[in-house]
Amino acid sequence: MPLEFIVVAVAFFDRNWTQAMCQRFFIFEPVCTAILLAAASAVHVIRIRALYQDERHVISAMDILYGIQLAFTAVCCGSYRSVPLLSGQGCLPGPKYNWVVIYWIGPTFLYTVSFGLILKQSLETRDRLSHWQLILRDSLNLYAAIWFVNWGNILSWLIIKPTGDNDAIKTIVTSMAAVITTCMTSRIILSIPNVPAPRATSPEVKDRNSFASTSTSQNTPIGITDTPGSAIDINTNGEGSSSSHSATQRPSSVR
Repeated sequence: MPLEFIVVAVAFFDRNWTQAMCQRFFIFEPVCTAILLAAASAVHVIRIRALYQDERHVISAMDILYGIQLAFTAVCCGSYRSVPLLSGQGCLPGPKYNWVVIYWIGPTFLYTVSFGLILKQSLETRDRLSHWQLILRDSLNLYAAIWFVNWGNILSWLIIKPTGDNDAIKTIVTSMAAVITTCMTSRIILSIPNVPAPRATSPEVKDRNSFASTSTSQNTPIGITDTPGSAIDINTNGEGSSSSHSATQRPSSVR
């Protein structure tokens, strides 16, 4: 992500960039942004798959949304153009058609479903946590930030009307949406709790424990049962045994 926006910033602020150079460069930003969104959405899909392992319909829905996003962004990358700015004003990509908004509708729907599923899982496992503790535990603020900025981007595409072909107002929020989505998704990865794996027991330790258990059982005298909470039952001759009550009964006092 930093490399992409360094190049984009140079193309926008460098006065030596001409419109002829922009005609060969404008496709760079839509393609790189599509790759960033694909990587961020893959994290959301993997996270939902981990939380809903036993619900195949949820996993299938997330996979379908991810496939739709990849298809939409791939198609829309070929529907951008270089905004005809004046010489020295930089290089900006802009959409050729209004339907290019589906470039952002695909990932926005995926992030909406992901946020809803995470919120549902959080409420079901809330226990006695407060709202603030629940938000911090499951990173709901990060999912909400992604959802908010992407829907704000969609609304800016649908509501704001450009004044002409040289007006790039429709793409004014796209860079911010890409940056916030990528940063918040990276923070989600860091906030996933680490579950320690069970310690593996070497074969030598297993054999040693097995030998110790066998030796203990062989050294116990026949007829003696040492059970926690019960009296010791002694039966050395095999002809009968005293009950636990009589074995533990207190002797009478001598008069």
